[in-house]
Amino acid sequence: MLDSQSPNLASTRSEKTRAQRLKRRLQHYGLRLGRCRSRTPEIPGYGNYWVVSDDNIVVFGAHPHAFSASLEDWLREEYGT
Repeated sequence: MLDSQSPNLASTRSEKTRAQRLKRRLQHYGLRLGRCRSRTPEIPGYGNYWVVSDDNIVVFGAHPHAFSASLEDWLREEYGT
């Protein structure tokens, strides 16, 4: 039987899947996907990402604050959708 949290669980799995795919894609370009580790939703950047080069230079998601990009932001930037 499904409980009331099932839709949220499905969206979490979907986001994890997209994040894993994006991580693999970024590795081909020498980039890494970093995620904000904060567990406090009030913190800027909570649940968001940034993309870092092998030289530890943030190439996406550092403006206006650290971890300011969502997965959708990166995909829009990359594919122009």
